[in-house]
Amino acid sequence: MTWTHQLAAHLGIESGILATCMVLLGNILLAPLYGHLKHPVACHIMSIAVTSLTYSILFGFAGFVQLTALALVCYAIMATVRCAYTSPILVGTVSMAVLCLHHIYNQWIMNKTAYIDATVPLMMLVMRQITLAWQIHDGTLPDHQGTQSQSNR
Repeated sequence: MTWTHQLAAHLGIESGILATCMVLLGNILLAPLYGHLKHPVACHIMSIAVTSLTYSILFGFAGFVQLTALALVCYAIMATVRCAYTSPILVGTVSMAVLCLHHIYNQWIMNKTAYIDATVPLMMLVMRQITLAWQIHDGTLPDHQGTQSQSNR
């Protein structure tokens, strides 16, 4: 039994809830450090590192691998499929399929009440991946096919 499980048992709460509270408190304490970073690359690196660490602590290494694998597959689709609107639709289909399977597995098959589900972070990744895929698609259009606001940029 880990120290977090022992502390949670001593406090009379679920260990997942205690881990979530500890991670969120830790992230709040890191916020001033993030505010002092001046270079955008340093901000991105810290953001990725803190997010990866947070996700790994809350959902385990297997959840982190699942999230990373989905992101890499979507990036590979965006990099290799250069056909008009096929890339964003393919990214959306693949990422929504993974999200649906994950949600069905965790809600119907696992069916644990005291389990912290990773559906919300996965849902955020799906939204960001689909948005990025459509932005890349819009960026590859010739100038005359863009809207007026896109042409002004």
